[in-house]
Amino acid sequence: MRDRLRLFVSAGPDLETEREIIGRAIAKLPVPVGWVIKRTPHRNEPFTPALKEVKDCDFYLLLLGSDIQAPVGWELRAAQQAGKKPLAFLKKVSHTPAARIFLRAAGINWIPFESPQELGPLVQRVLAERILEQAQELSLDLAQLEALSAFLRKSSEEKPEEVEEREEGGAGEGGVIFAPGEPPSEGVPVPS
Repeated sequence: MRDRLRLFVSAGPDLETEREIIGRAIAKLPVPVGWVIKRTPHRNEPFTPALKEVKDCDFYLLLLGSDIQAPVGWELRAAQQAGKKPLAFLKKVSHTPAARIFLRAAGINWIPFESPQELGPLVQRVLAERILEQAQELSLDLAQLEALSAFLRKSSEEKPEEVEEREEGGAGEGGVIFAPGEPPSEGVPVPS
């Protein structure tokens, strides 16, 4: 398996907590690799570099909350043009007219969620399934396949864990999650 997998999280500013949860959820997946997580740029940041990151990612994750904001639509279009199959999560909240139009026009299957506590396990399961689907392309060995399969069986039986409120500092701003035993050369450690 490659030493790092690349994930792009496309979401508006109303989903900061959810981005933090995604970083923590990914760190708990039983894959012996690191993750590079990139995200939608903040307002007034250039979005052209993000579009390149979308095209280069292994997995494209889309979150939609109450509203759709630029450049999320452009990121989705770049992902679709690059042949990415979006992992799309829809927060069960009241949606603006623009968000409702986007939902219909996007042409993708949305996975609904109500809370960050529900989102973390959903992301883990969907990513584990997608990794298994791409096992050959990602060069997974038998032990890795078995670990992910066991994880999926176990996660389908468990209730979502409570997520305590913490200060930001996870992968919500993007980051790198190192593989087990891999010493970090840069960055800030994030408690799991």
